[in-house]
Amino acid sequence: MQLVEGDALVERDLRAEADVAAQGRVLEATYLEKRGLFERMFGVFSGEPASAARKLAPPFDGDGGDAPGLFAGSSDVLPLEPRGAALGQVRRVRGRVVPLGPDVPPDGAVLRAIWLDKPPALHACEAIEFAVIPDEGPPVVLSFDLSPLVVDRPSRVSVSGFLSRVGPRMRALLREMEVDRSRREEGQFVQISSGQTVEVLCVIRAEVRDTHAFSIHGVSRTLPMEARPQDGGPYRGTSTRNAVLAGDAPGTRAVVRRIG
Repeated sequence: MQLVEGDALVERDLRAEADVAAQGRVLEATYLEKRGLFERMFGVFSGEPASAARKLAPPFDGDGGDAPGLFAGSSDVLPLEPRGAALGQVRRVRGRVVPLGPDVPPDGAVLRAIWLDKPPALHACEAIEFAVIPDEGPPVVLSFDLSPLVVDRPSRVSVSGFLSRVGPRMRALLREMEVDRSRREEGQFVQISSGQTVEVLCVIRAEVRDTHAFSIHGVSRTLPMEARPQDGGPYRGTSTRNAVLAGDAPGTRAVVRRIG
């Protein structure tokens, strides 16, 4: 979760297996903009805090387009090679979303994010681990340490509506950061769900040599049967048990865009 505080963006990320949230500060980003002097002065008369020197610009427009052009140079980012990719490098992958684990909500959502414009601006994103199944190459298991950026057509959702969708750990994190917002306040909401087709910019972390049993941050995982490469299946050039683990890295945030 990210909350504007003065001239910086404070971020707290709480993984499912962690007891304490990791905290950091974002000083520059494509979605972090400065508020003009007139905008700040006008905001003070409207009851906004004078210290709110920054604002957030969501990475999507009203039609779900890539507003800041995050994918504009993606043709220069090599697609995921059929036999994997170099560790630590950014790769683009396209494919179908398949959730991991038993903690999938009834609506199949793997990513939910809300952007609140009213100062202090806030971006909250809830994610569960999932795999992207490309037409060629190994499955890509995605696990995030930082809040990913989600690009899709937004809808207007109230804070109350967002809280009713997310789990107890996200609600607890909002309380921990002392986020006090009107439950009727509305923000821009985006969601990625099971079965949708996405395009992802991600950092390659490791090769998964056995999709039947592997570990992410010490937690045992398995790739669902529908996501595993099979002999004679569509994943040409791969081992029948291999996958790739990807996500983000310090200074490099993952981006997930719905394309189908």
